[in-house]
Amino acid sequence: MASLSMIHIIGTNRLCHNALRCKKKSWSTPKSVEVAEKALPHTMYGVRVINDEVQSVIGIGKPIGDGHLFFQVVDIGVLPEHQKKGLGKLIMKALMDWINKNMPRDCYFSLFT
Repeated sequence: MASLSMIHIIGTNRLCHNALRCKKKSWSTPKSVEVAEKALPHTMYGVRVINDEVQSVIGIGKPIGDGHLFFQVVDIGVLPEHQKKGLGKLIMKALMDWINKNMPRDCYFSLFT
């Protein structure tokens, strides 16, 4: 298991297929891999948590929205073996930093994960 000193967070406008593996393991109900693979390349912005020790994605977060009036964080996932270590909070902080920098002040924001 990675310690917080062995991870880094990457902000990106595209989430990779490794991120899909992470979400698949953390979703409470199964999702269609085919649909998720089509959706990930169209991500407006996302965060990947990388375990430097093994160079793999261990957590992700992504929002949806129109980029002007409405913005919702709908996906935050951390692999089960890396949960309860504060990674979800780091993902949410990275997403909020991006929202505060890039979205209009009067944009409606909600969280649904």
